[in-house]
Amino acid sequence: IMLVEFKVANFLCFREQVTFSMVGSNITENKDNTFIIKGFDNSLLKTAVIYGANASGKSKMLESVRCLRHMIVESFRNKIDESIFDYEQPFLFDIDTRNKPSHFEVSFIIRNELYTYNIYCTREQVFEERLDKINDNNVDNLFTRKNNVINVNMSFPEGEAAKNQTRDNVLFLSRVADLNGQLSNEIVKFFKNIKFYEHDNSPFNFHGMKLIDTLKDDSKKESLLNAMRDADISIKKLEVIDEVGEKQKSSARLLKQNKDGTLVLNDSQLISYHTLYDKNLPTDIMTSIDFFLHESEGTKAFACLFIMLLETLENGTILFVDELDSSLHSLLCEKVVKLVNNPETNPKNAQLIFTTHNTNLLSSKLFRRDQIWFTEKTKNESTDLYSLVEFKLKNKNGEDIGVRKDANYEKNYLAGRYGAIPILSDFSNSTLKGNDDVE
Repeated sequence: IMLVEFKVANFLCFREQVTFSMVGSNITENKDNTFIIKGFDNSLLKTAVIYGANASGKSKMLESVRCLRHMIVESFRNKIDESIFDYEQPFLFDIDTRNKPSHFEVSFIIRNELYTYNIYCTREQVFEERLDKINDNNVDNLFTRKNNVINVNMSFPEGEAAKNQTRDNVLFLSRVADLNGQLSNEIVKFFKNIKFYEHDNSPFNFHGMKLIDTLKDDSKKESLLNAMRDADISIKKLEVIDEVGEKQKSSARLLKQNKDGTLVLNDSQLISYHTLYDKNLPTDIMTSIDFFLHESEGTKAFACLFIMLLETLENGTILFVDELDSSLHSLLCEKVVKLVNNPETNPKNAQLIFTTHNTNLLSSKLFRRDQIWFTEKTKNESTDLYSLVEFKLKNKNGEDIGVRKDANYEKNYLAGRYGAIPILSDFSNSTLKGNDDVE
């Protein structure tokens, strides 16, 4: 199950269509960062990184994928007159786009077969929807939907039952899956397996709850402890305590979700153990602390992220991370990327896509040019998205040339040669001024 390409237009900060691709270009560097799917001419990328200034659209790129995922997985539940999603979705800074539908297109591989799925929708209505299977550049259309008319082709018989049972605010694909269509269920499962990690320092930390549940598995706990040792984190032991007393329960402060979707306080607590020292010398005694109350934000972030990454590698799925460098040292971020790029630690070809401001990662030793992406605000406040492999520079003769694979990516990016950096003033007009009348 692989992500190939994602396109979005007239959604959030994206006015014109932008394309994010995990297809490997015809370049020679870092071959281990790619993998081959049987029957396909192009390789696919294991990792991709997105750089850009604050408010340039990096997070909104991930949010666009999340929105598409939510619609495909959940829209069949929508009641009459219920919104398809919660966003003020079109690009709002242009008169021509405010009342037009958003467009999503995604290409993916399931069972070594390539599919492309298109949607045009507003919050209230799906206007167009289309699913195609691509065979040797031939397009086999499975179904099309335009306004209230749905056409199902013979190659998608599972769709017949849902033709007259799909409301305007429900994706046809989602409805077919709800009626137990085989292929549609596989596609929905593909999107369910796309995970998102965002750093959450609030007491009600859902990643923390996931961590507690996962660490009830001793093998996962041992994997995390080994990773912590490799990351120079001095925790010796982790213990999950179920059904803690009222005093301890108040300190855990994590939520869990019941089967009916309601949220309640979690009854488990995560305890971490450290060596106890006597006059700066280690003893054989360990002391315990509440993991979520007393461990550093970096330790908590690493633990929660590593568990999601471990699950991604084990299942060969896709993980999106917003601001990988948040609370993590740059060397630790580099190790995470290498873990996914390495064919030995990523034998199932999982994919990691993340945003960051950490320019230390911007290196030809770590990434290929087609793995490096940039977001940049245009003059009309929309977002442009482009990769380093397609970026053109001017040579001394004024000719357009590509970026060399041995270039200093970090230096050139910070110097503004690739764009996607903030244009800063000296902030002199932003600081508080002293009052000359006050002594």
